[in-house]
Amino acid sequence: MSKSLFALSLTLSLTLVACQTQPLGQQQSPTQAKTLSPDAAVHYPARTKTEATGAVKIIGQTLTLTLKLPQLPSPSHNHTDFATQKLDLSTATKLFAQVTDSHGETYTPVGADGNGAVNYSAGTITLTFNNVVPDELLFVEVQAKNGTTDIPQADLATVLKHTSSASPVNTTLNFQTTVAAKAMKALLTADATRARSINLTDLDTLTTSITGVTGTSPNLTYPQKHPSLVNTALLATDLQTQLPNTLTAADYRQNVGTTVNLTVSGLTGTDKVQVQITDAASAIQTNLGNGSTNLTGVTPGSGLSAIVTPFGTPSQSYTYTMNPTSLSLTEGNTNNLTVTASPTLQVSNITPSAGTPGTQITITGTGFNGISAPNGVSFSGANASYVVNSDTQITATVPTAAIDGPITITKGATSIDSTAFDAYRIIFVKANASGANSGRSWADAHPSLQSAILAAVSNDQIWIAAGTYKPATQNDSFNVNEGVKIYGGFAGNETTLAARNPATNPVILSGDLGNDDGSYTQVPFTTDTDNVNTIVIADSDGTLDGVTVQGARSCGLSVAGNHSPVLNNLIIKNNNRDRTGNGGRGAGIRFHNGARPYLSNTVFSENFASQFGGGIYISDSSPLLFEKLVFKKNKAPQGSAIDIQIVPQSFTISRVVVVENTATDSMNFYANLYNNSSTPITLTLSNVLIANNISQGEDTRIAGDGYATFVANNVTVANNTVEGGGFSTFSEFSGPSTVHNNFLIWKNAVARTPDSGSGNIDLGTGGSPFLNPADPDGADNLWFTADDGFNFANGTVNGVNDGVTGTGIPATDIVDRGRNGIIDSGAYEYTP
Repeated sequence: MSKSLFALSLTLSLTLVACQTQPLGQQQSPTQAKTLSPDAAVHYPARTKTEATGAVKIIGQTLTLTLKLPQLPSPSHNHTDFATQKLDLSTATKLFAQVTDSHGETYTPVGADGNGAVNYSAGTITLTFNNVVPDELLFVEVQAKNGTTDIPQADLATVLKHTSSASPVNTTLNFQTTVAAKAMKALLTADATRARSINLTDLDTLTTSITGVTGTSPNLTYPQKHPSLVNTALLATDLQTQLPNTLTAADYRQNVGTTVNLTVSGLTGTDKVQVQITDAASAIQTNLGNGSTNLTGVTPGSGLSAIVTPFGTPSQSYTYTMNPTSLSLTEGNTNNLTVTASPTLQVSNITPSAGTPGTQITITGTGFNGISAPNGVSFSGANASYVVNSDTQITATVPTAAIDGPITITKGATSIDSTAFDAYRIIFVKANASGANSGRSWADAHPSLQSAILAAVSNDQIWIAAGTYKPATQNDSFNVNEGVKIYGGFAGNETTLAARNPATNPVILSGDLGNDDGSYTQVPFTTDTDNVNTIVIADSDGTLDGVTVQGARSCGLSVAGNHSPVLNNLIIKNNNRDRTGNGGRGAGIRFHNGARPYLSNTVFSENFASQFGGGIYISDSSPLLFEKLVFKKNKAPQGSAIDIQIVPQSFTISRVVVVENTATDSMNFYANLYNNSSTPITLTLSNVLIANNISQGEDTRIAGDGYATFVANNVTVANNTVEGGGFSTFSEFSGPSTVHNNFLIWKNAVARTPDSGSGNIDLGTGGSPFLNPADPDGADNLWFTADDGFNFANGTVNGVNDGVTGTGIPATDIVDRGRNGIIDSGAYEYTP
């Protein structure tokens, strides 16, 4: 049969979303509602539902289909106002659309894939079918898909006759028209001739009677039977022998659907949920708390799941787990479905909302049980130690690398963020920065260190990228302010403090304003008339870490007053104190007037003082602890490395190296523990190397009187030279006690073994018992390692196993190796 071209205007209204709410007064009958126990749900009959809209036009041989599948609104929280159908279209990614004629010709939209599907996202989509010709029966079908998988019951169809282009044909597409389309397609397969003879108007009248459809599109209700539950297979069979106007509507409402036994658990208190099977006909089960009930009249089919939403305003947020996750329902059967509510991972409060590293905070919220991974609690990416106290509370410790930002809680694959936590503020400094000069990032860093210091307040951190930074004038200084932590050693792109490396990214705080100091080939250098007097002042309880301080005319770093700054990981070098008065004392660092610093991991190199303390000068101060320090090639008449005058409180010097320093008068290490009070004080030395130093008078002296006590354990005094004919001694004391244990003496100008204590041994001036005394830091040029030159050489006997144990004897040596068994004399424990 030849087909003529035609023009068709077709309007489609697509039923793919849930019902609109409907007043109680419009319910069909009380007998259709099931009354449950007070805590159970009320099963309401189907109500008006909002249907998607679309339009189809055929002009010539081109058919255009325009569709909009709106998202379903959430069900009402008020049980007097319902949304009863809730097809889950949130996963719809494709639409299958097809036009078929009675001769089996099919048409797919332009751009469709091999399965006839086109991509879809929320909103309106326009599809074009080309080369469509008229026929006695045309079937228009649409199916929503998730990828290549059909979304159950999201299929619509309509059937129409159009054999001439003389007059357009208008029709609708919804669940109601799908009944006739499915029956006619089945009839077409069984008896094509019979199908072409059916009066579609009479068939529409019959299907209207079957469903009882009322209302105006897109708002329709189906009081008798939802179209998806009509027995279209039986209707197709009967149409083979009977006309539509002779059939009885009730015969095709025989489908009873399936029953789902539903059990809900895990809700708190009076919290409730709403549950619906994802099909076109099943009503939502509302107001369901913990317990069991059932859903009846659920449409049979495969691939169905459940949609669970909160009812009312729950006390907390939940995630819902369904078992099974997919339902295959058979007509007339009963299936079980469980819904488990678990508190959703969420944070409601953090206390306190600000703190420094080490601060304990309390996090409250829900869903915390089961958190156990190392990244369970993190501060802007920095993992924290934490304890899960309960499902609603976590105690966490702010990690060292924390920065301002949210606290992230991670449970499995789920992560949530709290409001911002004020860990501290990081102010960035980068010498060549060219950004906004705000200091809030490396790109917008302050080029000036002084600008960052002026902007910083307590608990802030200043991160400095590699480069040279100078005070503005000779009388200016960089001030370490109260509570501010200044860190150097960054390349200028790090996001954590742990990522910095001061050795490869040196930050130099320089006093060389005239750029004329050169390489400091002599000590003292002679080009310092324009240099900064004091480069750093740390009269506070702040922190200075990871910088080099060099080129001061008076003092590299000064600490005064009753403060305890933390000074760590520093290099103090090439500082002069010979022309600016104040007694010319303390070229590297000067502690005075009650200062109480903590000093560690610091190297003092080639500093010069014209009177006392080339490296460190301490006057009337109370150092808390000095550890892991190196003094090398410093110069002064007295105390070229360390000069201590009047220490009012006890303190400890541990793991310290004093090598190659020059005292132009006498004493490279001088400590005068004068104490005129009745409170005893103690200076303790532990794991100390004093070697290769030169003096013109007496080499090393620890002196004291009054109530001062001197304790020294595991000290190596070796290869020190006295050019002026004096003697190398270790202590001269008039105080109440002097204790020397495990001293190792070798090849000093005029040696004198300590007078007190045990484990002391003088190896004389013969062959070296050490690896390489001429290279004290060893081949790796790193101090406190196994190749340091004053480690014992292999095969050494004297000094090995000659030490004693007892109170105050250090458990580890200067390299931090354990002293096990019979310990050795001196600073280094023998390791074969």
